Amino acid sequence: MGHISSHGIYVHLFINGIYWGLFNPSERLDNDFAETYLGGNKEDYDVIKDYAEVVDGNINAWNTMMSMAKAGLATNVAYQRIRGNNADGTPNPVIEPMVDAVSLADYMLLNFYGGNWDWDHHNWVAIRNRVNPWKGFQFFCWDEEHMVEGVDANLLSENNNNCPSRVFQKLRENEDFRRLFADRVQKFCFNNGALTPSSAAERWIYRANQIDKAVDAESARWGDYRRDVHPWQATGPFDLYTKESYWLPQMNYLLTTYFPNRTDVFLGHLRTAGLFPETDAPVFLINGNPVAGEKIIKG
Repeated sequence: MGHISSHGIYVHLFINGIYWGLFNPSERLDNDFAETYLGGNKEDYDVIKDYAEVVDGNINAWNTMMSMAKAGLATNVAYQRIRGNNADGTPNPVIEPMVDAVSLADYMLLNFYGGNWDWDHHNWVAIRNRVNPWKGFQFFCWDEEHMVEGVDANLLSENNNNCPSRVFQKLRENEDFRRLFADRVQKFCFNNGALTPSSAAERWIYRANQIDKAVDAESARWGDYRRDVHPWQATGPFDLYTKESYWLPQMNYLLTTYFPNRTDVFLGHLRTAGLFPETDAPVFLINGNPVAGEKIIKG
């Protein structure tokens, strides 16, 4: 979706010569990460995560942002102020920006689309530069294995104290933010955007192909884990987690059921929640073919 995120790779891990399975080491989201990808000096960054824990810096700006959100953001004065702007939306160098509204909108949109049920009471990261706050806290996905599970998943009411979802729920009370959020939905859920069926499935296939053969080794190492090594329940079923029984059926479900249907179901949820209009956005056509607006301008 165009934002910076933690980079990772897939590896086979051996410890003292014993195969330990397939792992995905990734960059830690801390002030070193922020300095590398966002610039400035690492000492200038506040990094907040999970249960509003301070990874680096301090929590002062985060507390200020949450206080502003709890006080209400329905008016344009309050909405623009938390973004560091005058009431008319023009930047005010005296007002410190607290929240990057686009970053938050896209972050929430991705987690809503994926139905991330293990969030956001934890498993989130927010980063802001105290010296050069730019647009305020930016938000980063982290530890999101409970995604793309159910076609009908609906987490649009997620609203946890001192978490990104609380800021979002207060922001959605503002008409201008709802318009901004709807614009992001239009960008990503239509016209081959990142959350359209073909685009989402294509990315999934790319990742799945990277580890397809490694799943055989992973299954051989851990496929009997919860049956023979670490039973997690007193009675069955005690399944063996084989590639044929679990990986391949899940791949089939995602490619034939989840991705083809999720976007339309998700848009229905957004419309019911008042986060996306019932009326479709206009489509620019040249000789009957849809064309992105920027191409028309350039042409």
